Amino acid sequence: MRKLLARLFKAIYRIIFRPKNGKLRRRNQPMARIIISAGHDLKDPGVVALGTTESREMILTRNEIVKELESRGVDCIVVPDSLSRRDTIRWINANAVPGDVALEIHGNAFNGSLRGAQAFYIYGNDERQLDAQLLLNALLQEIPELPSRGVKPDIHSPNRRGLSFCRQVAVSSVLMQLCFIDNPQDLELLQNQREKFAKGIAQGLIEWSGQTPKTPEFPTINIFIKQQKYDEKGILINSNAFIPVDLVEMLGISLTDREDIRQISYGNVVYVKAVDLQEFNIAASWENQTKTIILNSLPRTLLEDADQIMGMGNATESQLKSFLEKNNQDGLKQFPDLPRLYIEEAENEGV
Repeated sequence: MRKLLARLFKAIYRIIFRPKNGKLRRRNQPMARIIISAGHDLKDPGVVALGTTESREMILTRNEIVKELESRGVDCIVVPDSLSRRDTIRWINANAVPGDVALEIHGNAFNGSLRGAQAFYIYGNDERQLDAQLLLNALLQEIPELPSRGVKPDIHSPNRRGLSFCRQVAVSSVLMQLCFIDNPQDLELLQNQREKFAKGIAQGLIEWSGQTPKTPEFPTINIFIKQQKYDEKGILINSNAFIPVDLVEMLGISLTDREDIRQISYGNVVYVKAVDLQEFNIAASWENQTKTIILNSLPRTLLEDADQIMGMGNATESQLKSFLEKNNQDGLKQFPDLPRLYIEEAENEGV
């Protein structure tokens, strides 16, 4: 029944706001961009409950929404997380152009017993009410087990004078509360099905903005692990090299709990940015002529080892030979086997 109602509403929405040529009646401007903000900021956690914060959950969800939009070639703008509520509105108004749409996502809280999602729009604006309903329907269609609390004018929020995000943002804006952070069922649903939340909201944003999803085309690149070519290809996105996540797992690196490391889905393959592996002691160097990303192990240069006479070595025989050629050619002529003997002695000593 919910899916049927969502389709019916979608049809009514298109009839009201779209003429026969398929373009939105309300805008003659270029295609709208999507501006998305995670409620609260890095200094203001919002709701604190059940071992997490509203700010953290909304930032993680916002990141998934952006990932979903980008994977579908949709233009979106992310509000910096360091901004306060007032500065968020100023930032949006400074960067938005007529026709853009803006969404801010929040969590909710009461006494741990209430559940569900709801959306707020500026009081008295019938068009914005339909926009809010469109977004909420898209979310509920993807997460049918999430209760609906409906769409409401902003004067029916806890702030009876209205919500600043709905009233002071210069472009079309809606505020959504995705779930109750202090309700175990709602929170578990958000944390375990965050990608579905993102998919539903992204779909609603695409329909609201009038953008046409397109699959971006990224050039492929070669991958070398040390001096061996890897069979699969990477991709180049905005001059950044991305490699398949399968390769990352093959290198013994788990990204399961690393939600801060961006992953991109493209052509049924998930990719991660090569430079993000630096903290896992993987160095990435770029060879522009052959469009190749070269992965190597980083040498150990830990400060805690500075007082040690010896440590674990990573230099190869050819690297040692090259070092001697640059710094002591006469010594290399006199002792041509020195690099090999040095490595053999290190192996005997276990360093």
